[in-house]
Amino acid sequence: MQRISRVKSRLCAGAGVGMEGDAVARNVGTRRREEAFGTFLPFVKGDARGATGRPSRRANDAPAGARRNVAAGDTAESVIAGTEEARVRAREGRLWLSRAVRARYAFFAKNLSFWRQFSALRCATSASLSRPPPRPRVVVTPRDDAMAVDDAPSPAPSTLVARAYCSLRPVPDAHLATSSASRKRKTSPCVDDEDEIAEETRAETPLVRRDRLPPLTPSRVRALFPAVSDARHSHGFAFFENAGGSQAPAFVADAIHAHVTHGFAQLGAGYPQSDRADAMADAARAVARAVAGVTPERLGGTGGDVVIGPSSTQLLANLGRAFDALVGPGDEILVQRASHEANVAPWVSLAKRTGCKLVWWRDADAAKDGDGRKVLEILQRALSKKTKIVAACHVSNLFGGVLDVKAAVKLCKTLASNACVFVLDSVAFAPHRALRVSEWGVDWCAFSPYKTFGPHCGCLFGSQTAFETVRAFGPNHEFVDPKAHAYKFEPGGVAHEVSAGLVGMGRYLRVLSGASNAISTELVGYREEEDATWKEAVRGERQTSSPTRSLVSGGYGAFYATLVSDCVPSREDVLVAFERVALLEEKPQSKLLSVLESLDKRGVIKLFGPKRKTQPRAREAAEDRVPTFAFVPAVSGTRTVSEPSVARVVAACRGDRHKVAIRSGSMYAVRLCEDLGLDPNEGVVRCSLAHYNTVEEVARLEKALEEVFR
Repeated sequence: MQRISRVKSRLCAGAGVGMEGDAVARNVGTRRREEAFGTFLPFVKGDARGATGRPSRRANDAPAGARRNVAAGDTAESVIAGTEEARVRAREGRLWLSRAVRARYAFFAKNLSFWRQFSALRCATSASLSRPPPRPRVVVTPRDDAMAVDDAPSPAPSTLVARAYCSLRPVPDAHLATSSASRKRKTSPCVDDEDEIAEETRAETPLVRRDRLPPLTPSRVRALFPAVSDARHSHGFAFFENAGGSQAPAFVADAIHAHVTHGFAQLGAGYPQSDRADAMADAARAVARAVAGVTPERLGGTGGDVVIGPSSTQLLANLGRAFDALVGPGDEILVQRASHEANVAPWVSLAKRTGCKLVWWRDADAAKDGDGRKVLEILQRALSKKTKIVAACHVSNLFGGVLDVKAAVKLCKTLASNACVFVLDSVAFAPHRALRVSEWGVDWCAFSPYKTFGPHCGCLFGSQTAFETVRAFGPNHEFVDPKAHAYKFEPGGVAHEVSAGLVGMGRYLRVLSGASNAISTELVGYREEEDATWKEAVRGERQTSSPTRSLVSGGYGAFYATLVSDCVPSREDVLVAFERVALLEEKPQSKLLSVLESLDKRGVIKLFGPKRKTQPRAREAAEDRVPTFAFVPAVSGTRTVSEPSVARVVAACRGDRHKVAIRSGSMYAVRLCEDLGLDPNEGVVRCSLAHYNTVEEVARLEKALEEVFR
């Protein structure tokens, strides 16, 4: 407004504008503004003097142009004429001024949001000036799952315990304080980051068997999976496509619902909702570590942490990029051809980018026969002292054969480069047996919770040494402390729904292991009779709330307060749970293998993978197979129209007559199909079981196959 007043003053004064003195006196009221605008009413009366005969003050103070007209002895008429001209010019000036003001107002209105922000900044600045001098900035150790700020500057190298930076924005007088959830964490500087795992996971050896409830029967297990037990959701289908993604127990959905409605907030902010989010994120990480079998270095393990991301494919792709600066011409990358493409493409691309030599671990013939010993012999011949990376497949997602990981790692340590890293894809293994990453000695190990009765996400274990090698090249923000190993490979952080789902998965593993405080005994009903009655009671309970609402039976506050004790499995819980998974799978797997072997002996199909009917119970390493089977219809010469094709087999099984959910294709094992002379577009017929499948469902598949191949 001051600028507008100055424009108005210069406009009126420069034009010699005459304005009525009384109006000016009323509106301006000060000598300065009176001088600026000028008042020439005495000149109009033909006299330059006032009523007292003295020269008018206004005449002397008038602009030079007006004084010159009077001093020249101009007549009153000439003065009046000049005044009329001045009035016209003044009117034109006022019109110009009006247009200028309107234009300026329109500019301000257009940029209203800017001025609002400017006003807020003025208020904030005024408030900060009235504050006491700022205290020294204290940077607390941020949590490893905290969300970072995009525009924060790069911090100085941290000497604190390995954590990701959280909200290090250069705000005046900022004083970072830990949230109430974070204050409960152990932050002793002598404790390494990888050691901060669930307390129960530290009791790795010897394994102490606590008092546990009896194993759940198959019908009770199925009742916890609405997608397979409730006909409204299953549509009457037997689900045999578990290798592509397992069904999730009700615990997972309930945990996600509880968290999204009561703890959906940013991490590390200190208010109640944020504290709940902190607790959920911490519990999810503890679940991932317990499932992977991470053992700290001080307890004889490899240490490390588990990265949680959108999928194993994405995590392995990020890992491949991290090796760009670590390998080059003269180095070799050994890749197993029987692998899922998720653990093939990153290393093929890395070889192209860096000039490394790509060496193929060609084990298709050994894999199709299920000869694990021959697979290791091929590996031994392919290794050399130039080998820097070995990408291996723990279980073929087509054939179900299991690699002896400990033996493979031992070969790599003996025959490969001293800097060689072993990258293992355990996605197809994890739903059936317990992971033992520290025991195996692998550097990296990927697995997918969405194929292990959890939410849709991927996990990537890295040992302490492995993370230290690539931590400077993680894809997260540059300012994130490289010592925050997992977070450095989690750009954008972990999805809150995923965290809650992992906690629900952990709760299910505790229930499956028979942990006495895992679920209400009234709901589970560990009685040997009345299975059907119990199942109906659980189903009816879900219609009103949920059988797993015992998750929040004490209120949502109690739910978050007891996440670790109720939902995070100990390592013992995980091991016992997967021992029971193997027992539940044993009969359906044996039945299905018997059916397929019978058809193979008749010559109507070609069955791939190990063909032994027996499955050892609770073996700790190198089981022969998991219940994933693949076959193709046998062809004698050129296929005739009457002979069944892969597509015809799948269509017959999925039809209304049998309702068995299976599929065909390469399942992303494209190179394995090519090595076996199979068309990847057609692929194989795959049937894969989980521990909630039953012998009765296998009988339905048997009937369908008999009709196709009779």
